[in-house]
Amino acid sequence: MTDTVLNAINVSNPQREMDALTAKVAELTTMCLDMTKLCIDVQSDTAATAATAAMNAATAASAATAAAFAGADATDNAIWAQGDPRTPAQMEALFPPGPNDGRPFQVVCIGREPGLYATADEANVQLLGVPNQFRLKKDTRAEALAYYRFQYNAGKVQKWTEVWDGVEDDAAA
Repeated sequence: MTDTVLNAINVSNPQREMDALTAKVAELTTMCLDMTKLCIDVQSDTAATAATAAMNAATAASAATAAAFAGADATDNAIWAQGDPRTPAQMEALFPPGPNDGRPFQVVCIGREPGLYATADEANVQLLGVPNQFRLKKDTRAEALAYYRFQYNAGKVQKWTEVWDGVEDDAAA
C-alpha cells in the first residue's frame, strides 16, 4: 500500500503534494463537521422528521456528488482513504418502518457512503471511482437492512473517500 501511495505522489515537488493533501484533509474535516452538525440537528427531531431530513440531505449530497463527478473517470493515481461506515442501527434510524417497506432498496456495501438507497441512480453515485465497489438490490426494507447488518458484522462494509484524484492542479503551482 505504501509503495502505491508513494508512486502516486509526484516526488519531484513534495511540498506541493503535501500542500494539496493538506488542503484535501481540511476540506474533508469541514465536511465531517457539517455532517456532525446535521446529525445533531436530526437527533433533536422526532424519528419521522429525522428520517425525512436525512433522506433530503442524502439526496442533496448524491446530486452534488453526481454533478461533481459527471463524466469523470477514476484515475489510476487516485488516493483513497478508508472511513467509518454507518452502523446498522444508524441505517434503521434513517429508514424506519413505514409505507415503503415493500419496495426494493439498493444496498451499497463498498462505496463513498455505504448504506441503503431508494434507487439505483442514488446508489451508483456512491460507487463512482471507488475501487472494488459493491452494491446489491434487495426486494424489501427488511431484507436490505438484514443484508447490510450481515455484511457490516462480517467486516465487509467499507466507506472510501477520495483524498487525491491523481490530477495535477495547475492553480496550486
